[in-house]
Amino acid sequence: MHWLASNYQWLVAVVLMPIILFLLKLWADSRKKTTNPVPVAAAPQARLNAQDSAVNNSPAAVEAGTNQSVSSPVVNVDIGQQAAAAPGQAGRVGVAEAPYQRPPRASIAFCSTDTITIQEALSGGGGLFFQHDKGNSAAVVQFSNAAIKGAENKEAVVKAVIIYRDGAKELLRVTGSWLGQETADVRFQVDSSHTLIIGFILEDDFCVLEKSEVFGHRRQFWVNDLHRLGKPERLIALVRLTAASSGYCFFDGAFELTTNPLKISNASVPHGG
Repeated sequence: MHWLASNYQWLVAVVLMPIILFLLKLWADSRKKTTNPVPVAAAPQARLNAQDSAVNNSPAAVEAGTNQSVSSPVVNVDIGQQAAAAPGQAGRVGVAEAPYQRPPRASIAFCSTDTITIQEALSGGGGLFFQHDKGNSAAVVQFSNAAIKGAENKEAVVKAVIIYRDGAKELLRVTGSWLGQETADVRFQVDSSHTLIIGFILEDDFCVLEKSEVFGHRRQFWVNDLHRLGKPERLIALVRLTAASSGYCFFDGAFELTTNPLKISNASVPHGG
């Protein structure tokens, strides 16, 4: 004990101090291993978080937070609808095909048959017939260019061809004449009508008008040629209406005629083009 009391300073300096230093070193190494190091890439984000925390914890931010509420924007991403698109339609989602629209055209149609009295105009060089109470009994057919609902309608210039038959035998084929019109081509405006002269009685004969175009005195004009078909009891008149420029057929139908007395009726159901 006397030795220990006289030599304790040497014992502490030589023996105990190295042991204490060794134990402190072990403790420091173990502390470094248990601490998670901050990744290099995350260091900027850590600095930003620290700045945000400092700003949010400032007195002004705390006071503003009591009066306002901040809501993050909501973004809805609908992938299901695009994924449900039918195969072969990629790149055409939401594209609607326009419905097909037929080009506008005239709608020339049969209206009625009638027997009226007509007379040739005294002026104008001939070829113009109009309705008159003291005229000749005539069989006529009326046509119109009626507007169609829901469609774009158009006017048309029309000419008529009439084929006269006695049974299966063709008697005559003419370019038809229109009531009140000097030319063979008549303009059917939308919702207008014109009357085609099929034939009339002259001196007990059934007569037919043929419209023809002539040139004279440096001008062009139309005349009516008169054809007498005698006294047939019954005739069939085939009527065909076509566009004067393109030949498009608007109407093709047959009408039955009796001459004593003069009457006209539709022998077949006429149909428009």
